[in-house]
Amino acid sequence: MNKRIYIFLIMIGLIIACGISYNRFIKEDSNMNVEIIVDYSDLSDFSRSNGFNKINVLNDLKAAGVTTIAFTEITPEELVLDDRIILYKGEEILKNSFIFSIRSDEINDIIRKGMIKPDRFYLLTINDDFQKWLCNNLVIYKGKNRVNIIRINKQYSFIEVIDSVKDFTVNGIGFIEENIKNINDIGFNVILRPENKDNLNKNSILQIWDYISYISEKYNMSGILFGGIKNEVLGYPEYLDIDIDKIKNFKSNIGIIEIYQAKQDQKGIRKICLTYPDKTIRVQSIPDLYLKKITPVLAKDMFCLGVSERNIRWVYLRLFRNSFYGENLLQTNIKYIKNIINKLSERGFRFKKANPICETKYPFYFYVILSLTVASVFLILIRKFYDINKITEIILFIIFLLTIPLSKIAGKFPLACKILALLAGISFSALSLILILEISDKIKVKRNLAGILIRTFVLTFIVFGFTVSGGLLIVALLNDTSYLMNVDQFRGIKLLIIIVPVLLFIWYLTKHSRYPKNLLQILREPVYIWQAVLAFIMILAGIIYVIRSGNTDIPVSDSERGLRSFLSDALVARPRFKEILIGYPAMILLFGLNIAEKRYFTGVLLLFAGIGTADIIDTFAHLHTPLIITFIRLFNGLWIGILAGAILFSALYFFFRKKFKES
Repeated sequence: MNKRIYIFLIMIGLIIACGISYNRFIKEDSNMNVEIIVDYSDLSDFSRSNGFNKINVLNDLKAAGVTTIAFTEITPEELVLDDRIILYKGEEILKNSFIFSIRSDEINDIIRKGMIKPDRFYLLTINDDFQKWLCNNLVIYKGKNRVNIIRINKQYSFIEVIDSVKDFTVNGIGFIEENIKNINDIGFNVILRPENKDNLNKNSILQIWDYISYISEKYNMSGILFGGIKNEVLGYPEYLDIDIDKIKNFKSNIGIIEIYQAKQDQKGIRKICLTYPDKTIRVQSIPDLYLKKITPVLAKDMFCLGVSERNIRWVYLRLFRNSFYGENLLQTNIKYIKNIINKLSERGFRFKKANPICETKYPFYFYVILSLTVASVFLILIRKFYDINKITEIILFIIFLLTIPLSKIAGKFPLACKILALLAGISFSALSLILILEISDKIKVKRNLAGILIRTFVLTFIVFGFTVSGGLLIVALLNDTSYLMNVDQFRGIKLLIIIVPVLLFIWYLTKHSRYPKNLLQILREPVYIWQAVLAFIMILAGIIYVIRSGNTDIPVSDSERGLRSFLSDALVARPRFKEILIGYPAMILLFGLNIAEKRYFTGVLLLFAGIGTADIIDTFAHLHTPLIITFIRLFNGLWIGILAGAILFSALYFFFRKKFKES
């Protein structure tokens, strides 16, 4: 097909991609509300353990800037600590008939009747209204056949519960409305954290949802964030459809906690959030065990990075249990919270009820045009490797043309967009270097350092711009809110960062080297020991490079996290190390040596430059990162990388000045 047709389609597709990207930027720029959340159970334990008055602590937290209190389901153990119930094991009653202020003969009477069993739990409360709430919730959470009322006298009754020691004291049994009301009256928003349990049935789950809806209607509720030991959403897996049905008309939001490894994923939450991306809020929390190892400064930096760079809008705080800087515990935590708020305020964030990013639907034909844009770049890339005939080229073009319509019919539209996005990333990042390297072959300049560097900079800027165009296509193809919330992800990025450098190296060997050979000829050649050792080192480096991409499989050290925080503070968005240390320096050397007609290590430099262009695409693949941060990060990577490359090339030029000036 005519190359002009391809260029026209690329230009039209990029115009659409720029429009979609701009619309996303506007949505992200208006989504600046953040909620600072403290856990109510954590706060209660903090106050109780350190002798603080809970109401005073709440008022101090409110004054510091905390907007929201999250309620986990209260446990019988917490009810005992709050003096709401007295809890006995049956064997305790059988050994000692004196219970609270009840006469021993009344206790002995129910013992003689065989009503006390040694392996069961017995709850006593003096408040009739609370007893009704407690009994009702125990029936919901434990089951009707496991809860029984034993009348002692006119004033007191035991609530008997059949449960294991392991489960009973630590599993939640609902939310106390009085606590929610008190928190709301102080001026906080509320988040409820319902838990999944093995013995919940359909009726129980419906009753829990009715209560959540009641609280949502009556109080200032920000949303729900599923919790619990099982790390599952309510009713998972059998009754997950009930959650989906109830959330449809739910006026509040759903939180999804940011995870670093797939095994931490909360079961069932992604299905809910994929169904309702326009009700999803990203949540960041630091686990208790890790919080004990770090300082408030590092914790502050982690949260601020999450809000600024990963669309976190619910900051879920746990209170420090160690004092710092010579202050008491409460002062340490108040200062910690104020520092988070001050730093985020400097970046334009507001501390109000957070809102999800709204969904935008684009015309179907936009995606068809974008698919043809990908087809055009992909087919130009194929031409660089093979001389394909016109019939094959037309067939491939038609396949791209039909991809979007057929995927829509088959219900595989999201998958088709992901495949097209992957092909766009590979094609743009590889083709940019191939085209510009071919151009640099034809550039003739005087062999002075300034002339070479200026042209090298221009060529690097063109590579950058062309590769960024591929990133914008990815943004346009994967514009659904589920990607912005990281509920759905751009799949295949690790494949892309391997394929691009390898493709470029193969192109060099087969098409651009001094003595081009086809792959079969290369594979038939004998392998020397030094080549095998070099190949082993490169494979090992490649494995580390792939694993490190995204920082999801290898934990980030505190020192590296500190360096990232420093760079973020200094540059707004830190550049990616693979760009500034490998990609751009390799590009400067590659183009500089090529222009100077000193084509040493071209294949290796092209491979390393491919790491740089692939990393640009990797930056765009973090779709939950706001676009403004993405572009600042890319710009910082560009100028720092070019500066590093220029210093390296200049040193090389001065060291081998005579060689460079030779014809």
